[in-house]
Amino acid sequence: MKIKTYIVNLNRRGDRKKELITKIPRILDYQFISDLGLDCDGNLLTENDFDTINCFDWQLHESNNGYYNRPLKLGEVGCSLSHLNTWKEAVKQDVPYVMVLEDDVIFRDDFSEQINKALKFLQTNYPKWDLLYLGRIPLEKDKKIINEQIVAPGYSYGAYAYIVSKKGIEKLLKSNLESNIIPSDEFLPAMYIDHPREDIQKIFKKSLQAYALHESIVFPGDPNIIGSDTEESSYIMKERQEIKKDHNWLNNNLENPVIENTLLDISDWKLWCERYVDPLILKNFGSALVQEVAEDVIQFPLFTEKFCQDLLDLVSKHDWIEYPKFAPEFQSFETLNIDFHSFKSLLSQFIVPIIESFWHTVPASEMAIRADVEKFDSQKKTFSNLHHDDCFLSLSIRLNEDFYGGGTFFPRLNKTITPKKIGWAICYPGSVTHRHAEYPLDFGDQYSLKIHIYDSIGGY
Repeated sequence: MKIKTYIVNLNRRGDRKKELITKIPRILDYQFISDLGLDCDGNLLTENDFDTINCFDWQLHESNNGYYNRPLKLGEVGCSLSHLNTWKEAVKQDVPYVMVLEDDVIFRDDFSEQINKALKFLQTNYPKWDLLYLGRIPLEKDKKIINEQIVAPGYSYGAYAYIVSKKGIEKLLKSNLESNIIPSDEFLPAMYIDHPREDIQKIFKKSLQAYALHESIVFPGDPNIIGSDTEESSYIMKERQEIKKDHNWLNNNLENPVIENTLLDISDWKLWCERYVDPLILKNFGSALVQEVAEDVIQFPLFTEKFCQDLLDLVSKHDWIEYPKFAPEFQSFETLNIDFHSFKSLLSQFIVPIIESFWHTVPASEMAIRADVEKFDSQKKTFSNLHHDDCFLSLSIRLNEDFYGGGTFFPRLNKTITPKKIGWAICYPGSVTHRHAEYPLDFGDQYSLKIHIYDSIGGY
C-alpha cells in the first residue's frame, strides 16, 4: 500500500522540525508542508485575511463548555487551513492514501509493526475505509470493537495523527469546511458521528467510514518541545475582527464578557464544575492526559481559562500579603472566601484519581489542603529560596501568560518547570525528595495557584 506522509508544521517552528526529523520512523515517506508552502500560520493572519476566510459562528455565549463559550483562536483557524491545504495537495498528487501528522508528535516503539498490521486488516476486511486514527483522545465510548486492535470510534479529539484514503479526502473536501472553518479536532468527528453540537451537525453531514487504533501508537505534545501554537494563540473576536489575548483575565475592553464572575457561587455544584473544570478532566480522562516532565513531576490540564480569569479578577479586589523582602506576595483562599469543603470535593473527585493512577497511592480520607494565590513580580525580583513543602503532594497551577522566565527549579533533578498552559498544573511530592525554589522573572508578573495536600491535619 502506497502511503504519502505530510507533516503539518509552521515555517517559523524550525525547532520542532529539527526535533521531529530525529524521531520519524524510517518506513515513512514524508514531507513537511512548510517546504511546499502549504502551512498557514494563524498568528500571521490579519483583519484583511478574514475578508476571505469564512469561519463558522463558533462561540456559544450561554454554553458552560469552556471550548464552546469562547471565540475561535487564530491558531485553530490556521491549523484547519493547513490540514485543508494538505488534503488538496494529496488530491493534486493523486496519492491513494495519506498519513497526516502534526509536528509535535511522538511515536510508540512498535509504530511500524502496529501500523502494518492495522492496514492489512482493514484492506482485507473493510476495504472501503476512509479514516484511521493513529492516536486520539476518546471523549465518548467507542461505537464498536472491531478486533483487539481496531475500534469504530465515538466522539474523539485529535487531528495530530491519522491516515485518510483518497475517497475519504474527497469527502472531507466536499464537506463545506472551507466555508465554515472550525477546529480540525471538532471537524473530523463531525464527519463520522452526530456531533454533540446540533449547529455543527447541520453544516457537516457524517459520511466517513472511520476507524481508530484501540491503543494509540502516536501521541501529541512531546513535553521537551514547550508550548502549543494553537492553544497559546489569540482569540478572534468576530464582532470586531479584533484579537484579544488569552491573558486578558480581567475582561478589560471586552464588550460582552462570556460569563460574570461566579467563582464563589457553589449553589449548583455540577454547573460550577462544568464552568471551571477542564472538559477532559470533567470527563475523567485526566490519567490519559498526564505527562511526566521530570522524575515524579507530572503536569496535566485542570482548570478552564474562565476559572483562571475569575480567580485573578477576585484577587484583584484584595490586598496582597507580603512575605519578607524578595519573597512572593500571596492571598490565601481563606481571605478570598472560597469554600474549602467544595474545593476539597473537587480534589477528591478529579485529582485523587490522577494521583492514584500515577503513584498508586492516595491521601487519607481526612485530606486537608492549603491554597494560596502567589504573585511573582519581575520589577521586585521576587523569588523563593530552596525548600520543601512538608506535605503529601503539591500542585502549582498557571493562571496567566504575561511573564517570561521564572519557573520551579528542582536541583536534584536539575530541571526548571513551568506549567505549559493557563489552567494546567504541575504536581509533585511535597516531602524532602522534591526540594525546590522559584526563580525570579525576567519580565512581567506571574500568578500561580499553589495547593498543598496534607494527609490529615496541617491544612484548612
